[in-house]
Amino acid sequence: MQSHWLLVMLMAYKVSSLLTGLAITYMGFRLFLADKTAPAGNLSAEHGGSRFSLTGAAPGSVFALFGMAVIALTIYKGMQYEDAAFADDAMPVPQILLPDKPPSLPR
Repeated sequence: MQSHWLLVMLMAYKVSSLLTGLAITYMGFRLFLADKTAPAGNLSAEHGGSRFSLTGAAPGSVFALFGMAVIALTIYKGMQYEDAAFADDAMPVPQILLPDKPPSLPR
């Protein structure tokens, strides 16, 4: 029964992450359409041999890119759920060794 609630909470987390990314992207789009084109600053990222640079971007562009990154990360990570009762690396059950005959009592 507890695993059911864990799955529900995981789905709620993923949906809320996706909705947050959509909201940030929408707000960035609306800010971009509001003609707030004054440069907001620089955005740059580098990974391995690739480099991305955005200089003198409008604030709406930065919001929209951040929202799209949140959405992409949410979709890329997917939903991974594994029930601990059926996991291969679950905690092993201790083995209890019983003697063949009961201990003798001293007289």
